[in-house]
Amino acid sequence: MQEKGTRGKARRVPGFLFDMDGRSAVWLRLLATGEDLHAEYVGQADNQYILLRIPRLQGMREKLLRDNGLELRYHQQGEVCVFSSQAVKYFPSPVPLLLAEFPVNIACQGLRGETRVASNLPCKLRGEFGEYRGLLTDLSRSGAAVVCRLETDAKLRRAAPGDAATLLLDLGGRGSVSAGVRIRRKDDLGTDKIRLGVEFEELGEVESEAVGGFLDELLDFADVV
Repeated sequence: MQEKGTRGKARRVPGFLFDMDGRSAVWLRLLATGEDLHAEYVGQADNQYILLRIPRLQGMREKLLRDNGLELRYHQQGEVCVFSSQAVKYFPSPVPLLLAEFPVNIACQGLRGETRVASNLPCKLRGEFGEYRGLLTDLSRSGAAVVCRLETDAKLRRAAPGDAATLLLDLGGRGSVSAGVRIRRKDDLGTDKIRLGVEFEELGEVESEAVGGFLDELLDFADVV
């Protein structure tokens, strides 16, 4: 399974230790249908099996009987990690759970290998959650960090890693940029702010050059993070 928008070549690391915290996000693909699911890591048993909480899907058991192959993707230590597995058992209730084989080999790819530049740039973030004004706190050629202030009923609170959005920013003399992004990280900053790490997925050639040129201008005197 490929991670859209990531740069560089994935490397296979047989000795890379599988290490996840409870309730960590996992992106799960069913080989039987090609469906991508947003799952949650629950735990593991004796380095043989991992347990995932998955959405309730009609016909899940039949799909796994047709092909129990899985591909899983998660983030660990700044890496995008991918491995193949097989479903061992499906528990439909009370909460849908999936028991899968523990990974043997894990392919890893840097999530944001490019130099990141600290910034203080106003922006807007638009998605199914609505549109929010924000502040771009760091920027690279592959993504950015955005801080947004939240209202009490802000729908942005429910945004999750894996959600798609559009990032709008003004680079001054280099023009405006509208970039399709994917949320990769979410951090609560107190009760009224949230920081989202986003990765560029849809960035036109002209806009990509604008971002690159803007970064080059800043690199000589900006703080690198």
